[in-house]
Amino acid sequence: MKNNSRIAVGNINHPGKKRDVEAVAYDAMKRAILEIVASRSSGLTVAEIQDDVLPLLPEQLFGAR
Repeated sequence: MKNNSRIAVGNINHPGKKRDVEAVAYDAMKRAILEIVASRSSGLTVAEIQDDVLPLLPEQLFGAR
């Protein structure tokens, strides 16, 4: 499932700095976070997102949890 495609991502806390990450892993994480956020009517804490996202991530990319 891994490939060599990479994308540059920025961090709002560090303007102008970008980091290259694996595109497949980034897309998997993005989809998982959006699924969690869309399923709740109220806001979420970072800790809640971190806990809820783990079961949605592909084991091939993120390892066993």
